[in-house]
Amino acid sequence: MDFDRDVSKYLDKHKGEPSVGALIDSDDLKYINDLYGHDAGDAALKTFAKVLEDNFGQLGKVCRNGGDEFAVFLKRTTLTEGRAIFKKLFRQNLTFSYQGKDYPYTISPGFAAYPDQGASREELLNKADAALYAVKMTGKGILQ
Repeated sequence: MDFDRDVSKYLDKHKGEPSVGALIDSDDLKYINDLYGHDAGDAALKTFAKVLEDNFGQLGKVCRNGGDEFAVFLKRTTLTEGRAIFKKLFRQNLTFSYQGKDYPYTISPGFAAYPDQGASREELLNKADAALYAVKMTGKGILQ
């Protein structure tokens, strides 16, 4: 499945129907890799991917965007509903297991609403990227 193609097709087919696009960063993956090794970083990413799929898979699409960033698209979701959904994810105590120990981690999300904040997949995810950047500049592990 191709995330970009599928989201673009969906938006073309459901013009004007509210949706939310998000980019979510697993904070400090480099620190996890440096401190515990790349196997620990891989475990953190796999755990995070499962959390995202469990939380959002039924609502839309999830894909790894590269590095420690994931893209999420929520169908038939308003910005208010999206914020509530991300707030629920944000409140979870996120941990990954490596060599029998649990390690906490935080996330930073940036999201935007279609069609109000972006008229296409590209515009929507660019706005989500700008929102993620704003979160990272004000402090990781927060929800705006």
